[in-house]
Amino acid sequence: MSHAAQASNLASLLGQTARLFPAHTALIHGDQRWTWAQIDARVNALVAALTALGVRRGDRILLQSRNNVAMFESGWAAFRMGCVWVPTNYRLSPAEVAYLGQSSGAVVMVCEAEFAGHAAAVRAASPALRQVLWVGDGADQGADQAAAAAPADHGYEALLQQHLGAPAAEVAVAHDEPLWFFYTSGTTGKPKAAILTHGQMGFVVANHLADLIPGTDERDASIAVAPLSHGAGIHALLNVARGAATVLMPSDKLDPAVFWQLVQQHRVSNLFTVPTIVKMLVEHPAVDEFDHRSLRYVIYAGAPLYRADQRLALRKLGPVLVQYFGLGEVTGCITVLPAHMHSADDADPNAHIGSCGRPRTGMALAILDASAGLTPQRKLIVEYWADGPASELPPGHWGLFAQNVASRDSHSLDEDVKMFFAMHNASFDAGIVAWHLKRKHNGARPITAIRYYGRGTTYNAWGGPGRPTEPVDLAKWTPYTPGRNLPPAFPGYLFDGGLARSSNSSATAANSRTLSFNHSTERQGNRLLLVGVSTTNVGSAATSVSYAGQALTRLASQTSPTGDNRSEMWYLVNPPVGSYAVTVQLNNTNDIVAGAMGFAGVNQTTPFGTVRGSGGDSASACITLANAPAPLVASVVSAAGDAGSVGLAAGQSQAWNAISNGCGWGGDYWAYTDVIGVGASGPGAPVASLCSPLWRARRWSMLAVPLQPAVAN
Repeated sequence: MSHAAQASNLASLLGQTARLFPAHTALIHGDQRWTWAQIDARVNALVAALTALGVRRGDRILLQSRNNVAMFESGWAAFRMGCVWVPTNYRLSPAEVAYLGQSSGAVVMVCEAEFAGHAAAVRAASPALRQVLWVGDGADQGADQAAAAAPADHGYEALLQQHLGAPAAEVAVAHDEPLWFFYTSGTTGKPKAAILTHGQMGFVVANHLADLIPGTDERDASIAVAPLSHGAGIHALLNVARGAATVLMPSDKLDPAVFWQLVQQHRVSNLFTVPTIVKMLVEHPAVDEFDHRSLRYVIYAGAPLYRADQRLALRKLGPVLVQYFGLGEVTGCITVLPAHMHSADDADPNAHIGSCGRPRTGMALAILDASAGLTPQRKLIVEYWADGPASELPPGHWGLFAQNVASRDSHSLDEDVKMFFAMHNASFDAGIVAWHLKRKHNGARPITAIRYYGRGTTYNAWGGPGRPTEPVDLAKWTPYTPGRNLPPAFPGYLFDGGLARSSNSSATAANSRTLSFNHSTERQGNRLLLVGVSTTNVGSAATSVSYAGQALTRLASQTSPTGDNRSEMWYLVNPPVGSYAVTVQLNNTNDIVAGAMGFAGVNQTTPFGTVRGSGGDSASACITLANAPAPLVASVVSAAGDAGSVGLAAGQSQAWNAISNGCGWGGDYWAYTDVIGVGASGPGAPVASLCSPLWRARRWSMLAVPLQPAVAN
């Protein structure tokens, strides 16, 4: 290991605090208290115990527990011995925790006896798991633990007591050495483990102390109202670094009266929470019954705090609110709105209503050109957070293709697109058919990029409520949406995490080989299908297709082990002269597994006739063309029992003109047709006719924007 690659082991923060303030209170949980010397000794004992069990540097330690002393100290033990801490949200189901255990490759699990079923699920899913350390009050933990236990298991406290007095054994670590798998919530699929490293977290602790709780020292105390497995755990690191005690709530159910009593009793000065809890705490009568003048920093994150709730909190607590915005991959905080930039008076210049605040110390922020000014590296989704020492890259997401591979391997456009769509979070930003879902997410890139890149330029688009298609300044563009029928706010709907039953297929082309991907619903035995298609002149039915020189077999209807019928997928390219119909037929239109289809063409010589999507619960179709004549498609139809969608996009040189007809209907929820030209060389023309004959929700939008083709990246 070179000197340049080394970093201080994050656990050195605990050791330093224990040496400076050995008799000071470190942790309070109900009637129990531990000093810094005691916590440090217990962590050393746990390191010795795990080492004796065969746990080695780099191994993963899974934790399933509510907030308690084992939760607090197990992370420091993992850091100290060079292992990776994998804490779960204790509210997850056994199956969800089993996935975290299996995907992380954890070899040891620290599990509260309350969650014996979770341990059993991890054991069944992950052959890597060797031992469970049971956290509880005694050996007799009931039938559930007895059923989940194995001969190699141990009682957590008994094992720790056997090794009390063990000397400190802190390993030297590299800057990029992982210490924490910080699992995301899995909004767009399975949870992903953002890798937090020793070097990164040392930087994070320093700038969080500077920006969030400046002036904190050993005389302070913090109270944890959220699980230490996520943001509250990051916040706890700061207090350890400064010798401030952490107070754990006595119950996993938040009682505002108990909270305010503890704030008064322990003179709590800071806490990390979310707006919902802030609202709950300041609306409870107990806020006026206890002395909370010790509070200096009430940090809220995770969502905006409504202005009315913000004013109430400021009136009740004084100028103590601190807001931050961010995401897990950068350990939460990107921007900070400090206490002095809050005010209950709307007319006060310091109110900063709606502001996300200032960049965190050392955090590099930039607004990037939509396409033309970007370097090849910046076009890659895997380099989203590659700038700055707080970044979670290059380590990336555990088990995912996220280490600047495209730059390293000199990817072609096709290879970039394949990697782009293969990443679940990337699909949220890249999917053409999902653009309409950004309607209520105005800060998201697709709408914002168009407005920023196209400002001052006029294109034919929807003029707004009550107006027709007309010349519109792109700085003010918005997708067409009837005011009474806004699309759903959840961004993953058309992708494999938005709704369990939703299914989609998307295609992309940019004057190059065509790549098409299909994501079928993940349902018990169903496989995730990923199909790449490379064609030059395969023929109308695409009975023989290839990708990277390998022949692919057309997907036929399949039946899963549970008997669910899956729709038949057709990939049609370079159709013969004349209009050509593209359809998909579900074996059982009442089946709960959704139908989905995707079509792609390169250098089309004739337009498609009809594109149709239909399914029992939800269906979507996406077609992407390069160099096709106008009109691209004669008719677009979307239909479904509950929801349907059809999306279209043109390639770089496409002279986007119009489709002659668009029609959609949805049984109970919504149906929509989005006509979006990306990289078109000419202005858009209005759709000749739009019809929405049935039911409640309708949506149509059309836009043709001559952005550079790199915008697809």
